[in-house]
Amino acid sequence: MEERKMKLKFKGFRKQVTALELLSSEIIDRKTLIELTQGSKTVEDVTKMSAVKRYLEGTSCIAGVLIPSKNDPSRKEKMSIYQAIQKGHVRPGTGLVLLEAQAATGFIIDPLKNMKLSVDEAVAANVVGQELHAKLLSAERAVTGYKDPYTEQIGRAH
Repeated sequence: MEERKMKLKFKGFRKQVTALELLSSEIIDRKTLIELTQGSKTVEDVTKMSAVKRYLEGTSCIAGVLIPSKNDPSRKEKMSIYQAIQKGHVRPGTGLVLLEAQAATGFIIDPLKNMKLSVDEAVAANVVGQELHAKLLSAERAVTGYKDPYTEQIGRAH
């Protein structure tokens, strides 16, 4: 039975998550875990549960902004939130809140390339600046989990 619990895997943000990890994170309850292991519920059934789906897939967020083009005001120019901050279209405090909300979904979105990136990847790709790295990493880890330096286990903030 214990082996079956470890084999029940869900597609998470960046890696597969076991049913036991969902239980220990309080995403599913013991009853749901038992139903999974007994086969009365499938991984697909549990994935469709709103609390589980929100944890595994995240929620939607603002990806970027559309600004009227300087050359042709009837056209809109798409840019990332960070670009909009840099160009003065979005206030720095407002932009940081929007970027933290993105990071809290597990990803920073590059609206120009239509890509979801981890905070580390977004900084490396210059989608966000290095000066925001620590703040955004903290928001991202609230969802993806913190590694306990003593046990090496991943935990989540509740």
